[in-house]
Amino acid sequence: MIEFRHRAENGDGSVIWFEGLASVVSSAGSLGVPILSLQAHDVTEEIMHRWRSDMELETIRFALSENNLGFWNTDLVTGDTWFSENWYSALGYRPGEFPPSREIFFELLHPEDAKSVGPALGKVVEGVNRTYKMDFRLKCADGSYKWIEAIGGRVEAGASSSPVLCGLHNDIDARKEAERELTIAKSRAERANAELAHSAAHDDLTGLPNRRFFMQRIETRFGEDPEVGQFTTVIRVDLDFFKEINDTIGHDAGDEVLAHVADILRAAVRSGDTVARVGGDEFIALLGPQDGIAQARRVSERIISEARKPFLYEDRTCRFGASIGIASTELHPDASIEDLMSYADVALYESKNKGRGIATVFGHAQQKKVIRKSDLIEAVNAGIEAGEFVPYFQPQIAAASREIVGFEVLARWLHPTRGVLGPAEFLSVSEELNCTHLIDRAIFDQTADFLTESARAGICVPRVSFNVSLSWISDPTILELASIVQGGGTVFCLELLESFFSEGSAKDAQTSCHIGRLRSAGIEIELDDFGLSKTSLPGVMSIQPDRLKIDRRLILPMLGDVETRQLVSVLIEAGRSLGFAITAAGVESAEHAEVLRSLGCDFLQGYAFSEPMPASDVAGFLQTWRSGTREALGNIA
Repeated sequence: MIEFRHRAENGDGSVIWFEGLASVVSSAGSLGVPILSLQAHDVTEEIMHRWRSDMELETIRFALSENNLGFWNTDLVTGDTWFSENWYSALGYRPGEFPPSREIFFELLHPEDAKSVGPALGKVVEGVNRTYKMDFRLKCADGSYKWIEAIGGRVEAGASSSPVLCGLHNDIDARKEAERELTIAKSRAERANAELAHSAAHDDLTGLPNRRFFMQRIETRFGEDPEVGQFTTVIRVDLDFFKEINDTIGHDAGDEVLAHVADILRAAVRSGDTVARVGGDEFIALLGPQDGIAQARRVSERIISEARKPFLYEDRTCRFGASIGIASTELHPDASIEDLMSYADVALYESKNKGRGIATVFGHAQQKKVIRKSDLIEAVNAGIEAGEFVPYFQPQIAAASREIVGFEVLARWLHPTRGVLGPAEFLSVSEELNCTHLIDRAIFDQTADFLTESARAGICVPRVSFNVSLSWISDPTILELASIVQGGGTVFCLELLESFFSEGSAKDAQTSCHIGRLRSAGIEIELDDFGLSKTSLPGVMSIQPDRLKIDRRLILPMLGDVETRQLVSVLIEAGRSLGFAITAAGVESAEHAEVLRSLGCDFLQGYAFSEPMPASDVAGFLQTWRSGTREALGNIA
């Protein structure tokens, strides 16, 4: 009997496979001829199925080989285990170097990974999970560990076969290394970003938060809905005599002092409070929401007390103090962030003005001052726009002849409700607003227009002087204004404070150049407030003013104070000996006028002759004075 398999071509050109048995049997007839017996059946479908299965298996083997994938399986009943060649080679072992088994797998498994791999595979074996996917490390032939990505599951082969646990191993060591490097790089970048963010929000010298950080904290506080009994309280701290430490001991000592003050502030507040350095020697604290004025006072007392203690730097004693301003929504519940910061500033400046080394709470009295100042600022701006600042004129008289020699031009504010106001009411605000030059220009322009109209009417004003800031001597427009004034026959004079000209600045080449340019244009220079500052006579001589004006604060008390009278006499004699004409301001009585004339003063100015007057009164005053001098003078003559 012979088994055979044969293929034949079908009528349509397709191939048919047969499989069967062939045998020889004896004939039952008389001839005794052997007979070939064939039994066959069509196995085409079975052959094609096996062929496809073989192709699939070869494809899988090729894919595993080309992708360096290891394959393994284990019979869950018998325990028989098989590792593919790639499984061995991926770990550096020779194929079959050791018999495959579940035990050897767990021996090669990294101890840290065994804690998770064993239970995961156990759930698949038990049928709790059908598949698994995990990463773990296996020990290589050289003793190192390699990362493996494992994918597999439980396969049920049917009733006739045991269930199998199988899986694929993929070498992902390079990927894990790349992930590790990426994690390290990311961690470094995060640290760098954190350090950058910290640096951007903190002061390098003291380590305290900076203004930006502080403003974020207080904005967050204001963005929250406060509960009953919660406040926003800030403490502004400014060091006293810190500049002296920098100037005498050095900036290194100053830096150490700032770091020391930072420690004082940290120790003075609670853990939830925020302390920041917001300027050179300026600090600020934001207290916790439960703290109001009482706690702020306690914190301030601790800061002031500690700041008073001498601080030793390289065997040198640094002495300084702290002035503090406090503001809180406890007293001002409707205050904005800007309001609260401004209130603390105002309170701080008040502490400075009261003598330093104290803490001041911004209360309702200070708030009224702030409101008044705010109203004044608004009114000054509106007044400039509305042309409310105008020139007033006060005459200057020759002491000997009693003739009018000129007028000082003074700025006055025609306030819509308060009437005529002098510079004391608006100068500090205008300087703070940096708009004093606008007021000066308005006074210049109106005076030039007035003098031009007066000249056309045949009224000659001999001389006008303007009290201006030092910056005007370098302003080219001053020459244009002087030219207009001089065109009507009036002498144009600038009064500059003596304190502007210390000996150093008087010798400054640029200042001398500007003054020389003014003189070339026929502009006179008068040194105001003479006798009050520390300017030396050589410094005055370097300026070469046309006149020296003795301040009214020396003139007013001279009648009842012998020493002051002697000082005035010395100033007059010194000025005249150097060739300078002398003007006395603040002449309030006939007796003042007579004494000054006897001392040799050249010109007099004050209420004894006239109060400052508007431009509309100047012509009438001149006419009255010139037509009947003695009658106008009364007992002064």
